[in-house]
Amino acid sequence: MGTAYEAEQLWPFFDIAAHIDANITTPFDVTEDLEQLLKDLAPTSLRTACSGAVRWAALRDAHPDLLENLPDPYEPLLRMYERGGGFYLQEYLDLNGVMIPLRTVETNASTTPFVTLSPATLDALDGEGESTYFAKISDGYPRLSPRGIVRRRIDDDQTRDEAFTRNLRWEPTEYLKLYDLGHNDIDHVQITEIEAATFIEQLGKGPITAMHIAGFFEELWPASFGTPVGSLLDFASSEPYEDSKEIAKYLLSGHDLFSVMGSSGDVLGSGETTLGGSWRMTPSGRMSTKG
Repeated sequence: MGTAYEAEQLWPFFDIAAHIDANITTPFDVTEDLEQLLKDLAPTSLRTACSGAVRWAALRDAHPDLLENLPDPYEPLLRMYERGGGFYLQEYLDLNGVMIPLRTVETNASTTPFVTLSPATLDALDGEGESTYFAKISDGYPRLSPRGIVRRRIDDDQTRDEAFTRNLRWEPTEYLKLYDLGHNDIDHVQITEIEAATFIEQLGKGPITAMHIAGFFEELWPASFGTPVGSLLDFASSEPYEDSKEIAKYLLSGHDLFSVMGSSGDVLGSGETTLGGSWRMTPSGRMSTKG
């Protein structure tokens, strides 16, 4: 966009709206509040970026069709401010200790963008100290689709090794230490923060899209899991099945997956309650519910 409007010399922080429509204005009260806010802000590039973000919103309102398919160029910067970040602009872009060379519009346009602004992913990447990320790889699990990721985080001379788990959080791991001791059946490669973000984003979506409950009854799972096949009562019979004893034997031969405290009412209407009736069991590799 800087190139399109011949604003390369002003890049990276400038008022984009002014170059698209020089006549764009903001309401008087917004302009007044903005000027009051900006007078105490430093550096100058920060004031320019904040003013540009407000005027970009006004431009979007004035020309919705023009900007319909264009993402907000100020959103990543505003998200950084909201999360407590900041910067200083000198020969480098100083992100409170992380130094990024400015280079040129063309060279920055060719770099891999940081594709996510998801709060959950950004939370997962935040951490005190300096982090180095690794992807666990093996046959069938290449760098772009690893078995998992781990990070080594160094803060105040303390080293912490953590793995990002399916609980969607970083948890302590001994993997890197054991690998150094020769337990290297599963290899790893160092990856970028962008690659780590991509994995976290995909893992965060995985349990929602991949988990399906097959043929569940409305009494056993919440409606958020999908459309039930009906109520248990719809499938109850006034007469016992001929093989009811075999069915009961099959269900009782399961193995506990987990147990929870509490009691469950009899959904078939006997009025009785069963302690621990929400156990999940798996007989012969299948999932069933005792209640």
